Amino acid sequence: VLGLGFLAAAVRPPHEVRVLDCILRRMDPPDLTALLAREPADLVGIQAATFGLEVIDAFLAAVRRANPAIVTVVGGPHPTVNPLPTMHQFGDRLDFAFQGEAEVGFPMLLDALQARGGRADALPPDVLRAIPGLVWRDPDGGVVANATAITDLATVAMPRWDLIDPRAYPPSPHGAFFREHPVAPVAVSRGCPFRCSFCAGSRIHGRAVRYRAIGSVTDEIRLLHDTYGVREIQFVDDNLTFNVDYTGALCDAIEALPFRLTWSCPNGVRLDRLDRALVRRMRRAGCYAAGIGIESGSERLLAQMGKGLTLASIRRQVAMLSEEGLETRGFFVLGFPGETRDEMLATIRLSLELPLDFAHFMLFHPLPGTDSWDQVAAEGRLETVDLNAGTFAEVAYCPEGITPRALKQLHRTALLRFYMRPGRLALLLGQVRSAPHAWYLARRVVRWLQ
Repeated sequence: VLGLGFLAAAVRPPHEVRVLDCILRRMDPPDLTALLAREPADLVGIQAATFGLEVIDAFLAAVRRANPAIVTVVGGPHPTVNPLPTMHQFGDRLDFAFQGEAEVGFPMLLDALQARGGRADALPPDVLRAIPGLVWRDPDGGVVANATAITDLATVAMPRWDLIDPRAYPPSPHGAFFREHPVAPVAVSRGCPFRCSFCAGSRIHGRAVRYRAIGSVTDEIRLLHDTYGVREIQFVDDNLTFNVDYTGALCDAIEALPFRLTWSCPNGVRLDRLDRALVRRMRRAGCYAAGIGIESGSERLLAQMGKGLTLASIRRQVAMLSEEGLETRGFFVLGFPGETRDEMLATIRLSLELPLDFAHFMLFHPLPGTDSWDQVAAEGRLETVDLNAGTFAEVAYCPEGITPRALKQLHRTALLRFYMRPGRLALLLGQVRSAPHAWYLARRVVRWLQ
């Protein structure tokens, strides 16, 4: 929803925008149809990921039932890497899609629609062709995908927090743990130069890492603190620490705030972009935890993934983080293409050997636009991928020789072996902040073990 907050900030009057989080509000497609009947809209945009496309289709159909004249748009990861198939899949339920970042193109589409009475079919090809990132149908029904535009993060407006009030969300919006509450996610960068085989991040935001102006970031933190009572920030960037100078300057700016800020990096930082000096600077500025992408205990798979890490470098860096007092949350994935049962067991053993505070074990999901997707396609097994596996606790794909039942059992084994150790169980229980948080954690545990 943070991305929608940025997009909403790019929309200017006379257009009015609202962010509707159907997951938060537990709304299903009939609920959306009823809402649109009560509160008419000219355009409805939906964020779309690859897993769960049937749900997106149902919501688009709900919009059409409410009013066939409403213009429909989808954006997000799936249309970015699959622009033409997206338009074909959703058919006449979808008018437009956006690939890549839409802060430039989306307001242009709104202006063009307003100038022509709000009708999607009234926009001529020359107008549509000029909108960066737009995916549209030409008069003959062919799908056209325009070149994308990169958002200038140095001047981008902060998200519309009035539309995504952080106090309305669960105690920890990104993950399950926090130290202070309310918590708000903040993003300061986009882009990734790395070529991990399982990640499409560089396809979505490009390979150049771009950063927001530090003054804009601290202004946003002040707003969140003063207006919404936020006491903890979770930086959700893919590459917060890629530019060491920027990260250091950000730490200095956070330290200079007139209040003490608690923060973490739950989305993960690269182990090879950290050293003791930077970690100490982060700790002084209030950082207490970071996710770290370890992925596998197999040297072969690490090389195949293009992680740029070895087991030796992983052990060395995790030990350094532990010595510096940074709470570590290791990310591991089970079920990569070609992975054997023995390699998965090696991953579980590595998680137990490392001085990690927490471990997150995810089941591999092949994503379009990645080398891993291409590998599954080369195996001729794309038809076996369950695109309705909505969470990384659900089996979406199994390597050759592994059944879904066996893969899920290995997933449970990993979780139970890691957390049923007395020290880790005590640490986990010590993270509970309230009765509602305990209930939230209990439901999450059940969901991941099912």
